[in-house]
Amino acid sequence: CHANWGFHIGADNVNADNIKEYLERCHDSRAFASVKVFMGSSTGNMLVDRQETLDKLFSISGSRIFIHSEDEAIIKANLADAKQKFGENIPMREHENIRSRQACIRSSIKALELAMKHGTALHICHISTAEEVEMIRAAKQYNPEITAETSANYLWFCDEDYDRLGSRVKCNPAINGQGRAAQCIERRRDRHDRLRPRSTPEGRKGEAISLLPVRNAFHTAGSRRAAYRCR
Repeated sequence: CHANWGFHIGADNVNADNIKEYLERCHDSRAFASVKVFMGSSTGNMLVDRQETLDKLFSISGSRIFIHSEDEAIIKANLADAKQKFGENIPMREHENIRSRQACIRSSIKALELAMKHGTALHICHISTAEEVEMIRAAKQYNPEITAETSANYLWFCDEDYDRLGSRVKCNPAINGQGRAAQCIERRRDRHDRLRPRSTPEGRKGEAISLLPVRNAFHTAGSRRAAYRCR
C-alpha cells in the first residue's frame, strides 16, 4: 500500500508575494503538495478574489496550484436573494441554488483562462458539473498540465436527496441537479477516454478527471444538525 500525502500552502488576498518568495528559496518541491487557492470562500479567511493576486499565484512556477472553484460574487448575490425570500430560515435544499452551478462554471472559466495564459500546473478540486469537465478537456489541448478531480458524493447524490438527508449532503461546491454530476463520468465512457483514477494529480495526460478522492471537509454530527449556513 502506498500513501501519497502532503501539506498545502494556503493562499489569501495578501500573501502571494510571500508564497513566491518562499518557493524561490525552497529547493525541494516535495516539501509541500501545492499552493491551495480558494476562488470562492469555503474554509476560514482564505478567499482569493483579487485579479492581481490570482495572476501572481497562477504565474508561480515549480509548484502545482490547487483551487476550490466557485465565483464569490454569484454566491453572495444568490445568498442575498435567498435571505430576501426566506429570511433567516433558508431551507437546506436552497444550497444548490445559492452555491450554484453557474458559480462553479464561471470560476472554472476564469481559472482555465489564467492557467492557459501562464502555463500553470493547475488542479481543480471536486468538480461537480458536466460543463466543467468539457471545458477542462478542451483547455488541456493548450495546457496539458491542467488536471481535475471529482468525488463520490457528486456521483452518488443529487438535488432530490436534500429533502431526505438535509444537511448530511450539504457540501461545497453543492450537490446539484439529478444526473448532472453522473454525466461528468458517463460522457467519458468511450473506448478512448475511460475513467481510471490515479493516485497523483497528473493521472494520465489525456484525462479530464484524473482523481476520485474521498470527500475532504468532514464535520461532526452536531454541526450537521445546525441551521443553514452558506459555508
